Amino acid sequence: MLDPFDTMRAKRLLAPTVPKLNDTRWLVGEWLRRTHQRAKREPSLAGGPTVARDKMKAAEDRVGPHAWPILTRIVIDGAGLRDCRGFVPELATPWRADAVTMDRLRVSLDMLRSLMGMRP
Repeated sequence: MLDPFDTMRAKRLLAPTVPKLNDTRWLVGEWLRRTHQRAKREPSLAGGPTVARDKMKAAEDRVGPHAWPILTRIVIDGAGLRDCRGFVPELATPWRADAVTMDRLRVSLDMLRSLMGMRP
């Protein structure tokens, strides 16, 4: 089964009009996935997993409480936009909730670029 975040990249949904930005946002998501995987590992080398945990905490702080659950649910857990509608309870119509969810995903990926070491 295809990962929804990877499908978003393939369909150019992360940045519909700018292919390079679409790929950049996907790379930020991949960085987050890898950092999350390193943070989950048992400490095998001094400073290894704790550095990853610190980066995950910094990412959570930078993105904020409204976008972090959406970002982690889609990028790390492999959920789709429909699965994140509950994170936007103030919107009753599904298409609006999906639009807000996608916007929060895009903005949060852009916010993490500098943390990853990329230019804004």
